[in-house]
Amino acid sequence: MMLRTIILLCTILICISSANAQQSDSIGDALLRLEKQYYVSHSAEEKVQLSLQKMDTYIQYHSEHDEQCLNECKRINPDYLHAEEKQRYLWNAAILYFLHNDFANSVDAIRAYQLMTKDTSSACQLLHILAVNSSPYDSLSEIDLSPELKELYNCLATEKINLAKQNTIYNWCSYIVPGSGIMLKGYITKGSTALLLNAGSGLLVYSLFKHALYFNSFGYALLTISKFYVGNNVYTRKLVPKKKYESQKIKLSICHAQLNEFLTQHPIDFR
Repeated sequence: MMLRTIILLCTILICISSANAQQSDSIGDALLRLEKQYYVSHSAEEKVQLSLQKMDTYIQYHSEHDEQCLNECKRINPDYLHAEEKQRYLWNAAILYFLHNDFANSVDAIRAYQLMTKDTSSACQLLHILAVNSSPYDSLSEIDLSPELKELYNCLATEKINLAKQNTIYNWCSYIVPGSGIMLKGYITKGSTALLLNAGSGLLVYSLFKHALYFNSFGYALLTISKFYVGNNVYTRKLVPKKKYESQKIKLSICHAQLNEFLTQHPIDFR
């Protein structure tokens, strides 16, 4: 009985491995054939068509996370595409850029798609707000959203803006008075320790300088700045976001629950 089970498992593994190998060979052969055609082509329009076919091949075989898929996307000049091809390319490009964390180009692609198609579907708006919310360069003042999506965007955007703003305030407090930023966030013991270490070191530097021990004073000043002052600022930058995240965990869970619900109802798929 055990021998039969082992033989059955081995057979299943061989079949699975064979199927994966066949798929890998299929995509590899298709991409190699298209790349050879691209290499010998002297027409810009034909090169764009071949790159589009390669990009579609990656997507067809669920290899959109492959870096080469994004490279093919960047190769394509949409001005050489027909209207329907251009619409499909811009939509797929917006998703690809987003998956590869190139949010600024994702926003550019989805906006070009919306401008061309006037698409106001929930999936399109959802992709737009996700790209804009992740991009450090863009805002969402240019399009109208449904009340539900506007609420979701405000939730995500407020989270990002408040976190960045408050982090900056606490960091500046630590620059001016070492340890104060940590204390303002509720870490009284750690902040007081940092303040005492920096204050004590400052007094020691002053005392050495006052007694004409200039070399010792200068050396200990460098040690104080590099170890205590700079170390306190680095620690503040790490600790404040952690505290902020803990305080916003409930709000984050609500935002992400809304997002998951929208993605379930309006999935964002390649075309």
